[in-house]
Amino acid sequence: MFSLGLPEYMTIFPYEAQQDDELRFPADAILEILHEANTSGWFKARFGNQVGLISSTYVQPIDTHNP
Repeated sequence: MFSLGLPEYMTIFPYEAQQDDELRFPADAILEILHEANTSGWFKARFGNQVGLISSTYVQPIDTHNP
């Protein structure tokens, strides 16, 4: 879907941002991951033209290697 070669994740659940730096998104949305979580459990992601933090528990990676 995106052309920058960034990892893509699909959201499992909708999320309403609780803080100004968090990203709001619906279920089944595709997000670009700009910075993957280390031990914090949070990713920096883009959804449309919005960028913010997301919990890694709300997303799953999209397997781009299967046709």
